[in-house]
Amino acid sequence: MNISKEGIKWGLIAGVVTVVIYIGAYMMGYKAFFNAGIFWATTIFYFFAMYMASREARNKFMATHDLTEEPYPFNIALQPPFLTFLIANILYYFFNYIMFAFVNPELPDIQRTILLENMDNVANSMSAFLKEDQIEEMVEAIEENDYKVTLGSTLLGLARSLLGGFLLSAIFALIFKKNQIQRLS
Repeated sequence: MNISKEGIKWGLIAGVVTVVIYIGAYMMGYKAFFNAGIFWATTIFYFFAMYMASREARNKFMATHDLTEEPYPFNIALQPPFLTFLIANILYYFFNYIMFAFVNPELPDIQRTILLENMDNVANSMSAFLKEDQIEEMVEAIEENDYKVTLGSTLLGLARSLLGGFLLSAIFALIFKKNQIQRLS
């Protein structure tokens, strides 16, 4: 079985870009580092990288196979986006672990403080939808949560993320498989 070179390439690109974005955000300050916009920006880049890996792998397959006799198999279509997600996430989780465990062990407390500050904004903007006791429960959960990052919690977070990454990869595989079928019609 051939490993998807496209998945490796785009996984490394997505992982490195994500780490560079987070390093830049860290240098700008803690609020930037924990900003949800940074998370969403890197997530969108993951999608882009998964798309590019899928597209390149599908085009490579189509160039080397007679699609009327050998359609683009789902398991082959699944590999590039999942490998992209896996490699990018390994790089991100490793970076996150190094940041929280070694570079700045105070990051968990800083994260809690920023979340509590943000809860004030959420409480004000969502007061029409949330009851006071719901907001208090959310604040208590933030205060009680241990945001400490350990090797175990990092590996568990990575493992949990792979389920979502697999589902997203399956969607990409179905899209590119369907796209290949439509090109034959």
